[in-house]
Amino acid sequence: MFSILFKKLLKNRIFLFDEELYVYDSGSKTFITSNLTLEKIPKLSICFVGKKYIEEQALSLPVRSKRELDKVIRLKFGSKTPIYQATKSENGFKVQTWQVLVDNIKSIILVPEPYAQGFLLKEDEVCLLHNGTKSYFAVNHNGLILSSLRTNIFNSHDIFAQSLGLSIYSVKEDDCKESLAQIVAVGTFLKINLVRFLNRKNNLFAQEFSISDLLPAISIASFYFLSTSAFILYQNSTLNRELESNKQKIDSLLDIRETQTANNAKLFDYQQVLLGHQPTAHVWLMVYRLYQLDKVEFSALRFDNGEFTLIGEANKAIDVLSFVVNQPGVTNAHFMNAVRRSGDKEAFSIVFQLSNEVEQ
Repeated sequence: MFSILFKKLLKNRIFLFDEELYVYDSGSKTFITSNLTLEKIPKLSICFVGKKYIEEQALSLPVRSKRELDKVIRLKFGSKTPIYQATKSENGFKVQTWQVLVDNIKSIILVPEPYAQGFLLKEDEVCLLHNGTKSYFAVNHNGLILSSLRTNIFNSHDIFAQSLGLSIYSVKEDDCKESLAQIVAVGTFLKINLVRFLNRKNNLFAQEFSISDLLPAISIASFYFLSTSAFILYQNSTLNRELESNKQKIDSLLDIRETQTANNAKLFDYQQVLLGHQPTAHVWLMVYRLYQLDKVEFSALRFDNGEFTLIGEANKAIDVLSFVVNQPGVTNAHFMNAVRRSGDKEAFSIVFQLSNEVEQ
């Protein structure tokens, strides 16, 4: 609805200047020859400027933000700050600038025609656009609209594409006025950031405007603010209803998550207890078996920091250690101290650990 109203308010206020001045006719949906001169174009209008009257330049600038980019371009071009578009790259921004070479166009918005034509191009699609005796190539590449007049050197799609380093591309041909009329008819041109294409050369804001000049702008601005406010109120009301309807579900999910968190904490505690559990019953069974060996005596059995220490005497201490090593679940069994001779027996201290999984 907004685009329809916008186009109605711009009736007879959309122009194309390319050797001649053309005006968009909403009835036939084509650009027809205008009987106006450039100086007589309504100030509050949009004028597409043909490739012949555009100076185009591609730049690569190592800056980090759009604000820095604006400053660099102003410093580089001074009072002749161009129209430009930019895309982010690894090392900063890739920039495409356009300087309008005609000074006496009164339109408040000046849009380079190649830039507008780019809205009909697919990625890496090379198009040859014709307008009378003049033709030019245009391509949509990496977010930038690049173009060049057809010359003796750039005389084919392939040569133009190769000059840009394109290896994979598609080709097409079109008529400038017809394709631009299609862009206006379907409202594609409304995707253009028109503020960036303000005509600064004529200092329009210092001039006086008639009521007929201001009426379209006032109508558009009023409708825009009213429709935007209504849309925001509608969205806010819709979101509040959805939030209220989902509140119980959200509360239920939060309760489930809280319960799950508590259960996970308990499970972790149980795991820690099980991991720290030592099967001491198995140790006493092993000691009982050792007592059954010939001439083995024990004086102490200690447990400290996950290790058991078995102290005693035997005819051969190495036989006791071998017996302990071969018991199920026993790990890291070794003599804590050197074996000492005590009468006809050997005194020993054997240290060992038990794994959490012990064969019964």
